[in-house]
Amino acid sequence: MKIEEKYYSSWAFSEDEESKLKANRDCYDKYRYLRKYYDEKNPPTEKELDEFIFIEYKGSGYAHTNYRVHTNIDCPVGFKALLCDGGNLCFGYRQEGNLIVISTD
Repeated sequence: MKIEEKYYSSWAFSEDEESKLKANRDCYDKYRYLRKYYDEKNPPTEKELDEFIFIEYKGSGYAHTNYRVHTNIDCPVGFKALLCDGGNLCFGYRQEGNLIVISTD
């Protein structure tokens, strides 16, 4: 799978924030079927990891939320972050080891 749609990170308060939000929402809506919630009591099979992106919530702190992503799909970290944040990413993200950290207000 190759993600070719344009999406944006840290777009809040930019001049064209409405168009960036729309681009993110459109991309998310197109690929939201890939997003599944990770259940450690019932982890995904290798086949499921080949077909979906499993999002595991790992906690929150001041102005951020942490996720771990489980998948065999080769896609950019930014795209995984977009799925974690439900198509938003207005304040951006960063990767810390195997975690995706979504910045929140």
